[in-house]
Amino acid sequence: MSLTFPKVLKLIFESNTNEVWQYFGGETSIQNFQITSTDPFVIESAGLNYLLTSDKDYQDDGATEYILLTSRKPTRADLNADRVKIKRWLNHPLFQNKTPDEVLGTWTDKFKFIKENEQANIKGLRPPQVGALHSILAHVQNAEDKAIVVMPTGTGKTETMLSALISNCCKKILVSVPSDSLRTQISGKFITLGLLKEYSIVDASCLNPIVGIIKTGFTTPHELQDFIDKCNVVISTMDLLTDFSIQQRAILNNSFSHFFVDEAHHSEARTWKELIDKFDKEKVFLFTATPFRNDGKSLQGKVI
Repeated sequence: MSLTFPKVLKLIFESNTNEVWQYFGGETSIQNFQITSTDPFVIESAGLNYLLTSDKDYQDDGATEYILLTSRKPTRADLNADRVKIKRWLNHPLFQNKTPDEVLGTWTDKFKFIKENEQANIKGLRPPQVGALHSILAHVQNAEDKAIVVMPTGTGKTETMLSALISNCCKKILVSVPSDSLRTQISGKFITLGLLKEYSIVDASCLNPIVGIIKTGFTTPHELQDFIDKCNVVISTMDLLTDFSIQQRAILNNSFSHFFVDEAHHSEARTWKELIDKFDKEKVFLFTATPFRNDGKSLQGKVI
């Protein structure tokens, strides 16, 4: 019998469905394990012990390096019948306790402009991504207005955002998307850095960003500030961000070095415009497939 373990993702913080995550490794699996204890529930494979628990707040004396959260209290019968689902890691040797600034420090000079070359079988950035990234890096050196980054659908806007994050060593980024489904999709990319490490565009020594996902509002400005302070990147929907109070919107501008707006052609909406205009212009990057808004007017900013 074999077991597949989930990605090595550390849940750093959670409150009211808002979460902060950091990624440390991919899925793994074990073969031919045996149950060595049922209280606590421990399985052994290849000389390593894995503790399984349904208690997300489980604590031990630090002796167990591998602890996994399960969907139900594990028993011998349920495990053998495949009725125990593994949800996530509670502890893993790869876990680190780093501040956002410490994570940021691992990115310096660790980005490579590797261009895709199909004939040479080289995986890398595609021409639209390379062009957009060069434009972004040039813009940040002398930004005077909002930047409009025009990339046709399917050319890899998210990978371009990730490349900008690491190559520019962006201190703290807010990313807005127009829907819950896109928030889930883009969060997964930021957490893992997409294909950047697989293609050696980003050095393996770079720690992945600490990513906060906002799914609901905050009761007080202090709660919002505390959440942001834990992160390198925060991702939410524009509709949720526009519901923030005036004081909370001020915190957003003061806390983030960059504001990436995905699907920015929706920005003719009054609430979107009001939020974007609260930010210093040089912080705003409008990512879009077209420089025209849904109402036919041009986006406000500088096309780069």
